[in-house]
Amino acid sequence: LGRIATLVEGSVIVGHNVIEFDWRFFEVECARIGSEVPVPHAILDTLVLARRFGIPRPHKLGSLCERFGVVLDRSHSADADAGATLLLLWKFMKSYPKEFNRTVEEFVQSLSR
Repeated sequence: LGRIATLVEGSVIVGHNVIEFDWRFFEVECARIGSEVPVPHAILDTLVLARRFGIPRPHKLGSLCERFGVVLDRSHSADADAGATLLLLWKFMKSYPKEFNRTVEEFVQSLSR
């Protein structure tokens, strides 16, 4: 956990459905071993972004990648999903530049409105 905490603390986490799925597992595992959860600078969830930007369903990672021209080979393998999610975020940034024209803090705060 020490090495992972060092990577997470103060970083920007990017994932698809990371807030409701992956991050919850991480929090539970930290609690299970009696450790505090490291605090990232921000968590950018492409599922949340797809909903916020009003992108038509389906919002599965593969469907969004197909819609935005991101190649996703080996779906559900950690490295392929992570790479595709990062590219999907980049495509969102290109498609919705006004939304991203602010600091990370301002952007994350805008998602909670």
